[in-house]
Amino acid sequence: MEICCGISLFGPPGTGKTLLAKALATEAGANFISITDAEKLTKALFSFASKLAPVIIFFAWCSWWLF
Repeated sequence: MEICCGISLFGPPGTGKTLLAKALATEAGANFISITDAEKLTKALFSFASKLAPVIIFFAWCSWWLF
C-alpha cells in the first residue's frame, strides 16, 4: 500500500476522527501521536516525529492551523 503525503480530517467532536487516525496508523504500521493545537509543541513534535518515521500525527482542535 502506498502512503499519501497527508490527509486532513475535519468535523465536530465525537465523529470518529481520532479513531480513524489511530486505525490508519495501525494499518500503515506507523506510530501514532495525538496533540493539541499548541504551536510550540507542534514544532517540537515534527522534530521528534522525523526520528520516528513512518509516523501518523493527529492534531486535535487545530483551528489555528486551518485558518
